[in-house]
Amino acid sequence: MLDSQQRRSVRPFLGAVLTFGLPLVLTLALAACSDSNEISEKEYGHSWPFTVASGKLECIDPGTLIFHSGGKAYGLYNVMADGGGNYLPINDIRRDSLAVPFMKMDLGPIIREGMALCKEP
Repeated sequence: MLDSQQRRSVRPFLGAVLTFGLPLVLTLALAACSDSNEISEKEYGHSWPFTVASGKLECIDPGTLIFHSGGKAYGLYNVMADGGGNYLPINDIRRDSLAVPFMKMDLGPIIREGMALCKEP
């Protein structure tokens, strides 16, 4: 048992843990459970395939990927190419390839990162 002096010295510590530690733990736990991930042009450099600077990947079903940017949702993978399922076509924000005329930039690296989200428990 703690005496009154020891209890008084523990109270500030408990207050700090509840004030700072608990919200941090909850934030980290929620982030770990999320099926989404922020990505940006800064990360991908010249291989960034979009005309927007950043967005959020989301796995909505195993193997179905959505890219969110600017308040809009684009079907990235396993979604009808015409924007089916209430998602805009990803080609609306996809950059033209600099290497191959009349082609769009490769989405492979983005899709692989998104598929990793679908596999997370």
